[in-house]
Amino acid sequence: MARWSAIIVPVVLAISVPLLPRHSAHAEKDPLELTAQGVISENVRTEYASEIDDCYHEAGQSARGPRFLDCIRRHARSQEDALAAVFDARMSYLEASPELAAALQHSQTTWVQFREANCAYIRAIARPSYADEAFQNCVLRTTIYRRVHLRWSVGD
Repeated sequence: MARWSAIIVPVVLAISVPLLPRHSAHAEKDPLELTAQGVISENVRTEYASEIDDCYHEAGQSARGPRFLDCIRRHARSQEDALAAVFDARMSYLEASPELAAALQHSQTTWVQFREANCAYIRAIARPSYADEAFQNCVLRTTIYRRVHLRWSVGD
């Protein structure tokens, strides 16, 4: 029983903590929410929680197994497609400024390399039975962050 607790508790915490609502006792805005980075972080947290919740329910209220993994993969691919669309729109917006467009292109290429290396590390440190879920979860979370951040960082 202790062995199962050692496995289940971290998985439940990893999935449920991002899903916890953030409420202020006085219904005041968190100062972080008043900054652009705070808004970005809150948007990412909300969207990520929604995606994970969808997969959790689709997999029969389980945060493990092939159904959960397939769902996370689908959501990660969908987020990658959305990121590509935002990136393309931002590159079009920057057409008149080749230096900025080149900087964005370099940033995106470097970010993809970072995401792959970072998520590979997450997979390597995860329990072998959860490594694929950990990797896809990392890809999903970081891709959402990049898309939201890129959306906010370059003109509308």
